[in-house]
Amino acid sequence: MKDSELKALISLLDDDDPSVEMNVRNKLIELGQEVLPELEAAWESQEDEHIQERIEEIIHSIQSRDTILDLREWRMAGGGNLLNGWILVSKYQFPELDFEPYRNQINRLVNRIWLEMRSSMTLPERLKVISKMLFTKERFRPNRKAVSEPGNFFLNTLLETKKGSPLSLGMLYLVLCEELQLPMQGMILPSYFVITYQDEKQEFFLDPFNKGNFFTRKDLEKYLEEVSKPFNDKFDRPSSKIFIILTLVQRLIDGYKKRKRDDKAGELEKLLDYIDPDSKFP
Repeated sequence: MKDSELKALISLLDDDDPSVEMNVRNKLIELGQEVLPELEAAWESQEDEHIQERIEEIIHSIQSRDTILDLREWRMAGGGNLLNGWILVSKYQFPELDFEPYRNQINRLVNRIWLEMRSSMTLPERLKVISKMLFTKERFRPNRKAVSEPGNFFLNTLLETKKGSPLSLGMLYLVLCEELQLPMQGMILPSYFVITYQDEKQEFFLDPFNKGNFFTRKDLEKYLEEVSKPFNDKFDRPSSKIFIILTLVQRLIDGYKKRKRDDKAGELEKLLDYIDPDSKFP
């Protein structure tokens, strides 16, 4: 589309006829990323706040549509990389943010941890190296005063503030394990998240919300008893990476609802329904 035609189309956003405005909106969204510079220029030159809001909504719709499609593609491909899924959810909230520096930050952490590991170390010893790096040297810590705060769950805010929820701290821990090729998995629990290793010979659990301390199955059963949840198959197996990401979105929805941000919660509910409408969360 020529610049003159695009400018003419954008100018119709102030049309009094709702059907005209809707048709223009849909056409601009259909055109996608290529119209963003012109929309941003129109926003800056626009004095009418109502028209600015319309332009903002269209920009957001274009940016979020591409992220939604990428996230659905990630899910349909089997959710092979947890970090990629996490970045997409975070990008949905921060569409203009460059996430490459955060990838680099993760890579630096992985390299520092790898340098401290020895080939003779057992798996628990390797995990202690990760815990020491995260919770002692880097000083990542739980945000106990505001566990459900949505900012706790996004990759960028976690890496910036170094404060997170059980889920986000656990996801960071799991991402590091994945990058280091350690056979750990995550387990979604009611309002909590733990790391686990299970095979025919041994089983242990790790709590990323408590400095990476190890605990036993009895401790796990005690926790479930305290939150009035029976220990059954639902909580006796690791969660897939796809389910972890879907739970991340659900935790964000819950957090926004607690803060009366029904607009944000509604957006994420649509996102969740688009990715996987049949998911059930503990």
